[in-house]
Amino acid sequence: MGVDVHWDSIDRAWNDDPVEFSFEFQPSPTGPRPANLDPFLACSDLIEELNDEAEDQWEDDAPFVEDTADTPIGGVIALMNTAGEGVEIRTWLTRYAQRLTDQGWTGQIRGAHNPQPPAWSNQPEQIGHALGALLRLNPHPGSGTFPYGSDVAAEDRAALIDIADLVDARSSAPLAYIGRGIFRSPAPQTRRGAAWIDAAARAPFTSLTWINEPTLSVARARLSSGARASITLASATEPWRARLDVLTQILTLLGPRLEYGVTRTCHPLSGPSEAPPAVRPGENVSTDDLDIARHYVLDAAGIQVLTGTHLAKTRDLSAWTITDLGNDRHLVQHPDPEAWYANKLPDPGVQAAARDDFGDLILTEETFKALRPPTR
Repeated sequence: MGVDVHWDSIDRAWNDDPVEFSFEFQPSPTGPRPANLDPFLACSDLIEELNDEAEDQWEDDAPFVEDTADTPIGGVIALMNTAGEGVEIRTWLTRYAQRLTDQGWTGQIRGAHNPQPPAWSNQPEQIGHALGALLRLNPHPGSGTFPYGSDVAAEDRAALIDIADLVDARSSAPLAYIGRGIFRSPAPQTRRGAAWIDAAARAPFTSLTWINEPTLSVARARLSSGARASITLASATEPWRARLDVLTQILTLLGPRLEYGVTRTCHPLSGPSEAPPAVRPGENVSTDDLDIARHYVLDAAGIQVLTGTHLAKTRDLSAWTITDLGNDRHLVQHPDPEAWYANKLPDPGVQAAARDDFGDLILTEETFKALRPPTR
């Protein structure tokens, strides 16, 4: 007994894409396995070792595994960047099987399918621009083998599951994917939000994508390190106001827990970011540092969650609607949402006036340089 390679499935995956293909180690569900050894850790270490050996042996003809992730059934999927004439790849995979066997594993290495959402779901010309809410939670660094999910406190993970369930219920999507980095797998038909958050404990970037073909609608939830999450909604048939209402509801529900939240227009695939869709000319700044983000924002937006510390730096928000969400968090809304969200980019005149309203809250390059420690 041990680990063997199913060459027919490897060849099929390779033939489907001669440049790169996915393969998967599937531990036997009934066979022996090494005690206290996680398959993902075991495979990650072995893959790094085999990549180094291949480079030393074959140089430019060396195959190279670019990325790995665990699978819903407890296996490990990997992406092979092909090179050489084929002997090198077969040698690499044979060594991989033997090293796993030497560790005490049983199971099989097979070609794997990495499903892709339909092309229309990523194309603004098909479904228009998307609206997205970026959520920055207060990170709670954890310890242990897989620290990714512990970036977010347990109560925040539970809240994100509730938000995903809300999106799941309204999307009525028969098809959904869980993403672990570059890899995707079909999401379960029930408890999709919980499956997404469970995956986050083992990957630095996870996503949950809902596809509704009849309405040409797509929704994506993402969670990445630094306790950043986002929800993105795009549709060829649903009005922008309906999608904005959902995102505003999400900001309101999660508002008391957020360090910062904002709704922006964005690309359906990439989703929102803390940077505005139209970058302020000449500014080279960042709010990646949470200590900076707690005092400044990169730009004004039509709807955002701000703290009392943020509001103290603004110049004049008398024309804006400010709603107390509790825990010193406030939902700040511009009186003309159409100017911000009906089109791909905000109305330039409205955005310029909003920047003036925000005043010193907007991080400038001069302030950023003064705040950033010289060692960074």
